[in-house]
Amino acid sequence: MKQRSRRIRRNAPDNLQSLLDRSIAFARIINGVSLQSGLLGGTHKIEVAVQELLNFGSIKLPEVVGFKADKITALASALTGFKKVKTGNEVEDQEKMFVELKKITEESEGAESLDISNGTYFSDVDGFVQNFKLTTMNALYGFLQEAFNNVEELKGLPSKDSGIDWPKFMDVTNQLQKFGFYSTTISTFHDYMKSVAHLETFPEILNPYRTIIRLIEARAGLKTSGTEALQGNIAQFIDLLKVSNSSNEEFSMIYRLIHSRANPVQMNREVTIGFLNGVTDFHRLLKDLQDPSFAKMVGEKKVKKLLDGLKPILSIQSKVDELNGKFDLFSKNSSLSTSQVHMLQVEMQRMSITDKDVDELLKAINIPDDIDSKIYQGAKDVIEAAETFTKMIQSIRKWAEHLVGKELGEAFKAFDKELNFKDRKNVDQSKTEIPAVMKNLEAKDSIKKFQDALTATQSLLNGYTGDDIKTGAASIKQDALNTFKDEQVVKDEMEFHTRLRDNKQKLVKIVEAIGLIHRTENLDSGEIQQLESLAKAIPEASKLLTSQHLKSITDSMKTAENLESKSLGQTTGADRIMKPITESVKGLQMIHDFSAMNLVADLKTVENEVQKAIGQLKDSVKQAEIRKKWN
Repeated sequence: MKQRSRRIRRNAPDNLQSLLDRSIAFARIINGVSLQSGLLGGTHKIEVAVQELLNFGSIKLPEVVGFKADKITALASALTGFKKVKTGNEVEDQEKMFVELKKITEESEGAESLDISNGTYFSDVDGFVQNFKLTTMNALYGFLQEAFNNVEELKGLPSKDSGIDWPKFMDVTNQLQKFGFYSTTISTFHDYMKSVAHLETFPEILNPYRTIIRLIEARAGLKTSGTEALQGNIAQFIDLLKVSNSSNEEFSMIYRLIHSRANPVQMNREVTIGFLNGVTDFHRLLKDLQDPSFAKMVGEKKVKKLLDGLKPILSIQSKVDELNGKFDLFSKNSSLSTSQVHMLQVEMQRMSITDKDVDELLKAINIPDDIDSKIYQGAKDVIEAAETFTKMIQSIRKWAEHLVGKELGEAFKAFDKELNFKDRKNVDQSKTEIPAVMKNLEAKDSIKKFQDALTATQSLLNGYTGDDIKTGAASIKQDALNTFKDEQVVKDEMEFHTRLRDNKQKLVKIVEAIGLIHRTENLDSGEIQQLESLAKAIPEASKLLTSQHLKSITDSMKTAENLESKSLGQTTGADRIMKPITESVKGLQMIHDFSAMNLVADLKTVENEVQKAIGQLKDSVKQAEIRKKWN
């Protein structure tokens, strides 16, 4: 922004900013003349002018005059009375119960039926139990563990000339050579684990069982009995809603008035376009006319006549000030536009709940007795076994991938390469070659890197063994689920959740009502009092907005006009000199438009094009006239 400002000052006339500032004043003066002419001539309505000068925004004068303060008084009284609503442990427990029921209802949508139409999952698990090569996995696991131990032993061998246990050293290195012999077994095992990778995902068919068991446990202790206190609070809240709804129009008008009075520039204006700030700008009109720079530009005599001509509109300033003062309270309370009471009223306007909704919900849900864990324990064991099984499959599949992967294979190759005997089949058993190999292994950190790769591979199993996974898979049977599903208490539970879902909207309403009850209970009493004060101020102010009072404003203008006309011996001193003022403003507007073109080159380009077009005119008189206006 600073750079833009500097460029304007460099490329535009020195007095551009002052000219632009004056153009605002000129626009205000022109609008003053227009407003006066319109009001005196009858083309502008005094009601429209007043509501715009008072910054009423979209609110029309009849709305203000017809405002019913008693509705806001009733709302304030209801809000204050509601702050005494009954609270206590009993009510809090019931509120928590409804909130919990709402959560349960949302979750139970994933457990509408326990029927299993496709038992492929169970047959796949049975197939896994039959086909899983337990001995192969155990052998691979044992080999890797033995390799790790061998490397650990190798670390303990000395790298000095003396003390080397040659047979032990060869046992370790020969054992590591077996790594390559397992490649086919590893590859086959890996392929099988890839073929059962779909078992890594918890089956969709078990989700309803998992959900319903979790919900049975979650609702333990919930009872719909003893809700009288909460019902009483909700009934009182419903009464508050009725009062709130009946006052919506008045409430809305108060906050619209606060907003428009605080943000007058955002208003749409019909007859006071030059008075963007309403009465504040109306005050500036006289100052504009008395500005020496304005007199210097237009001429003192013309300004004097203009000032005389505008006496009718200037004569009503005190009356407009009096009206504006009646609405000062709305300007001073602009913070209320984001207040608690405003936000609450907005929420309550969207709220719709009846006593019937509450009664129907309580009758419909009828929470069953708690279900003994023995009823669902068998099914729960199957669910937990399936959850663990998916983790086991995932761990073993990743382990198998690591066995055939680059990381372990390359770590072994790097380690094997550093066992750089001249001839492994005929190692020189003198006291020179073996220590040299050991020094090389230690220097290049090969032992540690290979051991780390083995550790990383084994850790992927997360402690699961082949026996664990086979035993876990064998415990996943559909029978326990069928037994659970056929229990009468479980059927009752499913019906209960169906009723909850059928009454979901009513339940949501009650939970919302509970939230609004607490917000109402915690309302700032000061805000309620402010609201009531604003409501009472409107009827008082409206006494000056009657048709008779507004007529007195236009009458005072006509009186001033008649006096001025007799003094000047003319119709009005304002209209006669408005033409040069209007042309001045148009010229300033052109400067304003050009000021956006920051580069001198741009202005020269435009100038050249215009002069070129003017030069093409054949009529020299026309050329001179256009050049004069252009300049």
